[in-house]
Amino acid sequence: MVEDALNSSRSDAEQNRCYYAPVSVRTAPVNVYLASSCAATEKPNMKAGSGTYWGPNSPRNKCSSIPGAQTSGRAALFAVTLALMSAPLDRTLVIYTTSQFVIRTFCYWVGRNYTEGWPCKNADIIRVTAELIRSRHAGVVFRYTESPS
Repeated sequence: MVEDALNSSRSDAEQNRCYYAPVSVRTAPVNVYLASSCAATEKPNMKAGSGTYWGPNSPRNKCSSIPGAQTSGRAALFAVTLALMSAPLDRTLVIYTTSQFVIRTFCYWVGRNYTEGWPCKNADIIRVTAELIRSRHAGVVFRYTESPS
C-alpha cells in the first residue's frame, strides 16, 4: 500500500526511469522505419497490418497482420514489436515512426501503465513490447517522421 502511494506520486518521467533498466551499451545506431495500416476502418471486416523496413533487401524487412482487434492503433504498436523482435540486443536502435501515439506510449506513459497494472487499451501488445525494450542492453530511441503523402 505504501509502495503504491509512493509510485502514484512520481511523475511519468520518474516512473519510466524506474521501469526501464539503465542502458549498459552505447553503439552506432541501427535504424528501422515502421509502417502500419488499417483497411475498412470502423467496419466488421477491418484488417490491419504492420511492417518494418531496415534497408534495401534486408532480411529483417517484415510485414505482418496483427493479432487481436484490427485497429490502426494496434497496428502501429505491433510494428514496434516486430522491429524489436528483429533488432540486435546489443546495438542502439533508432525507431522512426509516423505515430505520435507510439512515441507517447513507450516514452511517456509506460511507467504509469506498469505501476497501475496495465489498465490501458492494447495492454497485451504494450506490455510485451515494453518488456522487449526493457530486456535490451542497448538503448531504443523513438523519432517522429512525417507520413509520406
